[in-house]
Amino acid sequence: MATRERPSRSIPADVKTGEHHATAGDGAQIKMRWYVKAGATSGSAVLGELRQEETAT
Repeated sequence: MATRERPSRSIPADVKTGEHHATAGDGAQIKMRWYVKAGATSGSAVLGELRQEETAT
């Protein structure tokens, strides 16, 4: 999984994010963001909805 540094007001500096897309049954692309805290072990994933203002960047 590719991750990248992403400065943000709400994401701590020791958390890296990666953006991915899933394809819906109708072909629509759904943006997903992966968060990894430095030093964390692999585990479960949580899916959440991105608000409109987050997708406008």
